[in-house]
Amino acid sequence: MLFLALGCGIENGVNGERVEVDEPFGELLIEPDHIDFGLMRRGDSFSEEITITSVGSGPVDIERIDLTAPSSFAMTLTEPLGELPAGESLTLVVDYTANTHDEPGWISVTSDAVEPRGEVTLWGGAIVPALSIDPSAVSMLSYDGLEMSEFVTLSSVGTATLDLESMLVLGDPQFEVLGDIPLSLEPGESTELEVIWTPSGAEYDQTEIWLTDNTPIGSAMIPVEGLMIPPCVGLAEAWETGVLAANTTQMGSMRLQNVGDDPDICVDHWTIWISEDTQDMGLGDPYFDPGQAYPTGSITLAPGDAALFSYGGVSSNAWYCVEQTQMTYPTSNWDFFGARVPPVLLGEMLSGDQDGVWSWLGQNPAFVVGRNTNVVAPEETVEVRFLNLGRRVGTVEISETIPDGWVATNFSVDPDRYETNDDSTTWFWSFEMAGAIDTDETSHTIYDDRTLTYELVRAGGDCAARMYFETPGASWIDGSGDAQISEGSPLLVLCE
Repeated sequence: MLFLALGCGIENGVNGERVEVDEPFGELLIEPDHIDFGLMRRGDSFSEEITITSVGSGPVDIERIDLTAPSSFAMTLTEPLGELPAGESLTLVVDYTANTHDEPGWISVTSDAVEPRGEVTLWGGAIVPALSIDPSAVSMLSYDGLEMSEFVTLSSVGTATLDLESMLVLGDPQFEVLGDIPLSLEPGESTELEVIWTPSGAEYDQTEIWLTDNTPIGSAMIPVEGLMIPPCVGLAEAWETGVLAANTTQMGSMRLQNVGDDPDICVDHWTIWISEDTQDMGLGDPYFDPGQAYPTGSITLAPGDAALFSYGGVSSNAWYCVEQTQMTYPTSNWDFFGARVPPVLLGEMLSGDQDGVWSWLGQNPAFVVGRNTNVVAPEETVEVRFLNLGRRVGTVEISETIPDGWVATNFSVDPDRYETNDDSTTWFWSFEMAGAIDTDETSHTIYDDRTLTYELVRAGGDCAARMYFETPGASWIDGSGDAQISEGSPLLVLCE
């Protein structure tokens, strides 16, 4: 222990000589600075004393004494805190009741001594078995649907023999767990479980491995999930994750390319593309039967592949103008937000009638809906975007469906109404929107383009690694009094 003395010089008033005078200083001696209770039977108790002595030339004000340790430790102070005169001591009693195999802690003393903080480390342990699981949770990815496996190490990290008594696998039947259980492990020994997953074809399979043992807790659970990355992702997901590239060629074709490594991209439905540089368009597979569901008849792009969409259906893939006063021009400046072509316009396109597309847009409102954010994580903001392609004013009702276990909150525009479904809630907003404005031949058409936002919050529902919500919808009455609808791409929620 190093003792520090503090002093200063003063002038002698008689002869002017400088005399050194010692000032009192405070110093604490804490004994012992470490207590090891050792290994004890679980439930047994033992006590030790700590002595705090003021060993300086002046008093010490002990401001606080803190115990940071598991509840197995308790501390009792025999005298009240406050000023401790030089040469005097106070005593702490530390009680320990053994509970688990490894229980560290410490006591800190705060005062105005030269060294203001002192510490006593504590340790104790019970003679009990303990289990370590590595990894504590298993997550497997499959891009091709083939069988996957991963090993889990079970280690005896306690101070007594660990008995692994039984194992139960609960959940999807796509999982098999291999291991030598029942089994006894001495401290320091380990064994392995092999978890085998045969994908079901669904995007998400899950199970739980339950182990019973002779530890104080008596059981342990290992969550297991298998994520089947879909062999083909939609345009909206591919666009937002940066694996889809789009440009217009010199020949007036739209070129879509998969610039990612995995997986394939599906051209899922006829979709709307917007650009300041060239004609806005709807594109897709001209042989698609609207009475059938995608991906039947869809176009698939493997990594590195590209597809050309020629104007007017002169090839297997096609695009049609949704804006008349703009010339086609080579560009890569495209805006795609997952909006699908409304069925009434798709009918004109699939019949090869470009004039019919322009005529209908000139006489009616025509709403499309999508999202600026088609891929989100929980607690993030979702942006629903919609615009009027038609040249007439109209009122559109936008709908968004949120499954049970999730909450939409902090709306930028309060919903007008909502409906409670069996397993979800649908929110509705109503907007009156201006018609599109045609400018001259070299300028882009001006649309009434709007966005509403909300925060997506998990509220106790399942959060599989990939979850698709329902598509946003737009509904309106056209110039003839007929009801029309359109929809966007589904929201993909990625969970950790």
